[in-house]
Amino acid sequence: MKAFILGFPTFLGEGRGLVQIFTGSSLVRDVYVLTEIKSNPMETGLVTRVPELAEILQEDLALPGPEPLIAGEWYAHYGPFSYFDDIGPASFTTIPLGWEGGRFTDPISDRKVVPDAEADALRERLSLPPVEEVLEALGERA
Repeated sequence: MKAFILGFPTFLGEGRGLVQIFTGSSLVRDVYVLTEIKSNPMETGLVTRVPELAEILQEDLALPGPEPLIAGEWYAHYGPFSYFDDIGPASFTTIPLGWEGGRFTDPISDRKVVPDAEADALRERLSLPPVEEVLEALGERA
C-alpha cells in the first residue's frame, strides 16, 4: 500500500486529502481510496474533484496515460476522521472514474454507497489500516 497526502489547488486555496493506493497480485486490479480528512476545509472537498485529482495522480505517478487509473477501483472514504460533526461510522462510496473527450470523468450520479457488509469485505481484502494510524505514520492529523 502506498499512502500520501495529496494537495490540490482550489479557488479557496490549497485542498488536501489522504490517498491510499493498493496494488499487488492478490488484487484483480489496483484500488484507490480517497479519504476526506478533517484538516481539509469543507469547501475544498477531496472527492468533489476526482477528475482533477486523477490528472494530478497521473502526473505524480508518471503514468504514460489514463488507462492504469481508469482500470482501477475507486472509492471515497468518509468517517469520524473526515468531519467535526458526528456522521457515524466510516463508509465508502464507489467512484466511477472514466475517460471521455480527452479528460477524466466522474459521473456523480453513477456513484453508489457501499453496503456495510461489502465495506467490511473491502476493508478485509485491502487490509485497510485505520485512517488515524496512516495519518500518524505520515506525520499528519485528521
